[in-house]
Amino acid sequence: ENNALNSANINWEQLRAEALEKVKDVEKPDQTYDEIIHVLNKLEDNHSFLQKGWESLSTPKGAEKKEPSPYSSRMAIESGIHELEGKKVARIFVPQGIRGDEFAQNLQDIVIELAQQEPCGWIVDLRGNGGGNMWPMLAGIGHLVGNNPLGGSIGNNDKRDYYKYHKGHAIYVDFNGKESTLSQIKEKEFNLSANQPLAYLIDRGTASSGEALAIVFKGRENTRGFGEKTYGASTSTRGFRLSDSLNLVLAVSTFQDRNGIIYPDGIEPDVEIPIGNEKMKPDEDEVITVALTWIIEQEKAQER
Repeated sequence: ENNALNSANINWEQLRAEALEKVKDVEKPDQTYDEIIHVLNKLEDNHSFLQKGWESLSTPKGAEKKEPSPYSSRMAIESGIHELEGKKVARIFVPQGIRGDEFAQNLQDIVIELAQQEPCGWIVDLRGNGGGNMWPMLAGIGHLVGNNPLGGSIGNNDKRDYYKYHKGHAIYVDFNGKESTLSQIKEKEFNLSANQPLAYLIDRGTASSGEALAIVFKGRENTRGFGEKTYGASTSTRGFRLSDSLNLVLAVSTFQDRNGIIYPDGIEPDVEIPIGNEKMKPDEDEVITVALTWIIEQEKAQER
């Protein structure tokens, strides 16, 4: 009631009375789980759930309607250089997961290696990135994200938090302005033109922290999104520990880009390209091909 994003939509007096009546005879905490899940589903925020360890005991309402992305099985960083019309474009895939600073350092090291090829533009592939720990992902691709603030979220109290990247630090700025470094790496020197074209790729499997990364690119100069609309779990969550150590995960705020635009239902691509049910090889992938063509067009326009 105090923290949920959609709390104002609930008659808490009635719902609390109904829930307590249904569990009045239970003897063990696990006998309350079904009713807790029932209450969570009433929030209809597509992101709140009950968690045991890293296992989800419930599926957020609406999630069962989503078709899986063929790219969701990718769990390792992927990268490559594409050549078109004598120009090079770097591509990097950012995978989902509960990662740490070692992952972030590895991700940035690969970005640096790609940069040594002197590409004229970048493709950041977020298709199938279903979330996890956003901060190492942000630290890893920090050289590419543009000027701060990068985005954030806004709660039901209209207070806003922010995401920042600065010299190897992925930084969270809370509603009161307090800054916390949530992932840190040893930044390596990298010179990137502020208006170098960048394409980010999204699909129905881009969710939660994956969507937050997509929003980070919103408002970056000379940037465009390709693919299909994201999953729609475009909200920040907070965990609340229950008496038997289960984690009650609540959606508490809605993602907002650096220009103040909110995304309550996911992110639409600038260029819509349907994603089928089969993972394509990079050289046969229509989304990558269209993104490459756009980057080359942007580069030619800058040369004129």
